[in-house]
Amino acid sequence: MERGWRRAILGVFGLGTVAAVLLASGFLRPAPQAAPEDAAVLPPAVALPQIEGARGAAAAAAAGSQTPDARIAALTQELQDDPTRSAAWAELGELYGRLRRFPQAADAFATALELEPGNGEYRSAYATALFMLGMTRAAVREYRAVVEQEPQNPGAHMNLAIALSHSTPPNIPAATVEWEEVLRLAPGQPIAAQAEQYLAGYRKP
Repeated sequence: MERGWRRAILGVFGLGTVAAVLLASGFLRPAPQAAPEDAAVLPPAVALPQIEGARGAAAAAAAGSQTPDARIAALTQELQDDPTRSAAWAELGELYGRLRRFPQAADAFATALELEPGNGEYRSAYATALFMLGMTRAAVREYRAVVEQEPQNPGAHMNLAIALSHSTPPNIPAATVEWEEVLRLAPGQPIAAQAEQYLAGYRKP
């Protein structure tokens, strides 16, 4: 990932293009059958993954006692002193994501991923930030990498399915394969119920 290229591309994205794409943690409705003409018709996406496991107790306590903006300022200063801390970059990305500042979130998660390429949580979070920016093709690529790394993770398959269903044009056959894999991996779990709802939305009456 070329950081200069990434910043040049992400810098042109304003939140207006994704203003109606709100963060949500659960199923809402299936993606449209045809490629959407406007980002406003997209249903909410899955929430940006939480990176709690990447933080130590001291960092979590510090974050809890500060506003997001104050914590961002503190982390930015810390990373100027030591830019090699992948967990701090991930926390910064999570904070930007909560504020729906997706260009900055994507850049922070990408930096964390550059420092720790094998971290599936970082890659998934990076993919979600790209998805929220409307960069669906790039998001699909990153989600596929997570699935290849964690083939038994139903959440990875769910994220890939959602991104595929919002591609241009939507790749519903491939998304269906991923939702069916969620059903196989997590029978009886809430995520399987969500996958079943998506599948039901595409089944012919």
